Amino acid sequence: SGLTVVDMADPDDLVALGTWETDAEPFEMYIDGGHVFVMFNDYGFLTWDEGIGDWSHDYSSRLVALDATDPAAIAIEGEFTIPGRIQDSRRIGDVLYVVSQEDGYCWDCDAEPKTVVTSLDVSDPTAPAIVDKLVFVQPGNNWDWQRSVESSADRLYVAARTWGWEGMGSFIDVIDISA
Repeated sequence: SGLTVVDMADPDDLVALGTWETDAEPFEMYIDGGHVFVMFNDYGFLTWDEGIGDWSHDYSSRLVALDATDPAAIAIEGEFTIPGRIQDSRRIGDVLYVVSQEDGYCWDCDAEPKTVVTSLDVSDPTAPAIVDKLVFVQPGNNWDWQRSVESSADRLYVAARTWGWEGMGSFIDVIDISA
C-alpha cells in the first residue's frame, strides 16, 4: 500500500508516524537519511496516446524518491520510469543499479525479451538520471529469465537459471562497474 514510517523505540508500543500510499507493487527500497528510494512494479500512470487521441492507463516499473524527513508529510522528490519488471537492484554509493526484464509485452519495451541493467545517479533525489545501460538478450529457448544480483564495489554478478533439453543450469554475467 506504500510506505509507513514506524517509531520502533518501544517494541511493545509501535507507533505509525506517517504514510505515503500507492497502488503499485513494492519491490525494494534504500534509505539515505530522510530520503527513501522505493522501487515498484506495476506502477500505474496515464500517457497521451496520439493514435487514439486520448489518455491511456499504462503500467511499468518505477523508482520513486521520497522525502520522509518529516514522516507526517512524506512527499515525492523525484521519479524515474523503468520499462519492464524489476528483477533485482543494488545501490553502491550514489549509483543505483536496477536489473529489469522486458518481455516484449510491457510498456515502452522492445519486441524481444531481454534483461536491462540500468545505472542511475541518485545523488540528487529530485532528478534520478541514467548513467548507463547494458542489455542482455535472452539466450535460446529459455523458459525462465529471472535474474538475481550480487555485487562488490567493482562488479555486479547477474545470475540466471536456464533450461534446455540437456537439463537445468545457470550462468553468471560479470559486469565491471569500477568506472
